[in-house]
Amino acid sequence: TPLDIVPAVSLDIHVERRVTRRVPVQLVSSGQLPDGVVFVTELDVAPAMVELVGPESLVVAVERVNSVAFALDSRRQSFSERVQLESPGEELSLRPVEVEVSAGIEPVEERVFEMVPLTVLREDNRMRIELVPPQARVVVTGARSVLDALSTADISVLVTISGGVEGVSEVEAEAVVPDGVLTARVEPQTFQVLAEVDHR
Repeated sequence: TPLDIVPAVSLDIHVERRVTRRVPVQLVSSGQLPDGVVFVTELDVAPAMVELVGPESLVVAVERVNSVAFALDSRRQSFSERVQLESPGEELSLRPVEVEVSAGIEPVEERVFEMVPLTVLREDNRMRIELVPPQARVVVTGARSVLDALSTADISVLVTISGGVEGVSEVEAEAVVPDGVLTARVEPQTFQVLAEVDHR
């Protein structure tokens, strides 16, 4: 029997190294917190880095891994929950495949501070200043824990008097408050200034 002659076949086989690399997690959120609440701690993701496993050329091309979109618009209190990670590709795998997302949320409250002293900033040190009224009322808003830690000593009310002002005039005051306070309103809005310059 004659032998069948089969031509030689050349096969190019590409073998790629399989690697593991740690990449950061990017939390994807949607919406905003409802009115009346505020973050007291930032959104925290744990673990912040996950392992990406797969062919080296694909692994090195991935800079970060996104989470599944995480809604904020219904959050009214502190939480901690598991969130899935988006698949970075068919040939790639993640370890772990989900992360723990947590944040502190508190209601926004209002607090009133009475009899806050006024601090006068003057351009001319020869000026003698009298303010009416001599003290202010400051209304602040912020997270409950922030306001609970706040005292009158933490609040300043500044009044700036320009040089050359003499007699009776009116000025507005500005409240200076610590970080974490959302708004601060000074009452009354304006103060009467009695200014006299010592020309001696």
